[in-house]
Amino acid sequence: MVSNWPGLARAHGALMHGMRLFHDGLRDAAMAPLATVLRHPHGTPSLRLAAAGLLAETYRGRADFLHAEHYYRTALAEADAIPAHERPVNEWYLHYRPRCALGLITVLRRLISSDHRTITTELRVTRDLAGHLAIADLAWQLSAVDGVYRRQCGDLDGAASLLGQAHHGMTDLRGFCFWYPEHVAALRLQVQLLTPSGHALVRRGARALLDDPSVRPWSRAVAAACYLHLQLDRMLERGASMAERIAAAADLSPDGAGHLLETLEIGARDERDPLIDSEWLILRLAWHQATGQTGSVGETARELLEIAAGGPPILGVLRACEARVIVAQRSPAIREDDAVTALAQHGSQALRELRAPIASYGYDADTVAAWACILDTPGPWPGVTGWLGGPLSPLRRLAWP
Repeated sequence: MVSNWPGLARAHGALMHGMRLFHDGLRDAAMAPLATVLRHPHGTPSLRLAAAGLLAETYRGRADFLHAEHYYRTALAEADAIPAHERPVNEWYLHYRPRCALGLITVLRRLISSDHRTITTELRVTRDLAGHLAIADLAWQLSAVDGVYRRQCGDLDGAASLLGQAHHGMTDLRGFCFWYPEHVAALRLQVQLLTPSGHALVRRGARALLDDPSVRPWSRAVAAACYLHLQLDRMLERGASMAERIAAAADLSPDGAGHLLETLEIGARDERDPLIDSEWLILRLAWHQATGQTGSVGETARELLEIAAGGPPILGVLRACEARVIVAQRSPAIREDDAVTALAQHGSQALRELRAPIASYGYDADTVAAWACILDTPGPWPGVTGWLGGPLSPLRRLAWP
């Protein structure tokens, strides 16, 4: 046993080096030493758990959910290899095991994985652990993650309730093991936007996030996007004139669409998240279309296709459907841009590959067929009204993070 100490020390040193780089924001540089720990012959399950967990977080931050899933599963397997009698006093286990469970659930959701057994098992096991761990926000984090999962499965009321409870429970805490309270508030805002009865709460919730200087770019961007979705839908619903739309798009006041689009663009530039990047592009395109500006359609569609090619497949389905709905508002005499067609074809292929997993989330054949119809057929479609209603609503429910 004594002869293993030098090797164990080297494995521990590599982990400490990787952790320092990770927490200093140098995540790409941290990957090599962290990977070394996983390969090290003297690495213990505790050290490998931490290394795999940090690698998973790095890949999740890149929206590379397939690699993130692999490393989260690796981390949880290493956690299970720690003897049961050691777990209550093993700081690596107590720190990383719950975080990796929350991360795995998140990436499985984003991939629209049909592995619901793992999702529900990790929710249950981690909730059991929460009563024995000194992690003040873990129970609330589980409620938040469960809430977003329920949203994807169609339970909007349950999702709103859980996210509201989680946000309230986290408000007076300091230090968070997964999501920040503002992140939970932004996710709840999306649920309210998807619920007609919740629309009255969207403006107030968005303003609370946008007016708080401590709120980070991701949550600010989601708040701005939700407010923009709502404003656009209301203008289309009441048949606002072209002059009214142009004035709204140019409005740089705090509630003006022009200011909100700038806020969303800043968030996209800061975060480099496929969701925020594509949300900025699709909403800019929608507002341009609403104000008669059609020159950017092809360029925007090409940018969206590039993002969709590297992001989760369901995001490509959503953006392709939204782009088709936007350009369908133009005169039928205007030929569809080739880039829009290519984006729709990408979305259609992704949808075909996701049909079985989508069904496992409770979406019936008619709902999926409506998305396929949009992707396969240029032009207006029955049942597509406004911007928040029709077949886009359940698709956003499934595709948003």
